[in-house]
Amino acid sequence: MIKNGLSISLPDKITIIEDAMVSKKVLKGQIKIMLKAFNIETDLLFDSLNPSSFINTMERIGKIATEIEEQRIIKEQMREEQRAIREYEKALSKAKKEEEMYQDALEKAKNELEIANDNEKEQLITKVELLEDKSKKRIF
Repeated sequence: MIKNGLSISLPDKITIIEDAMVSKKVLKGQIKIMLKAFNIETDLLFDSLNPSSFINTMERIGKIATEIEEQRIIKEQMREEQRAIREYEKALSKAKKEEEMYQDALEKAKNELEIANDNEKEQLITKVELLEDKSKKRIF
């Protein structure tokens, strides 16, 4: 079962990082670690197995399997949360850069407005209003 990949089932759509090959390697490594942990714990239980403790031992093996699976799910959730945080921070950084770009363009347009003649002033006033409007929309 282990060699055929039937011992643990994984959803197809799990991504740890953007690179699918690396994600697959990480998941295979985690599977090996989970199976080793399960095997070690069950070996310890089988070492102390006797006919009177058979039912309790089998129940304990079931609990161990459930605990290991729950730990895997928790780790996956933590990775998803970390990825969401990174994406949020990236989007926030991008928004700040765009805001700085609009502010720089606005400042430049205001400076040009000060030295412009009457015809250019009308165009620059429109440009300044447009940039201020975009900047306000970005903030809210």
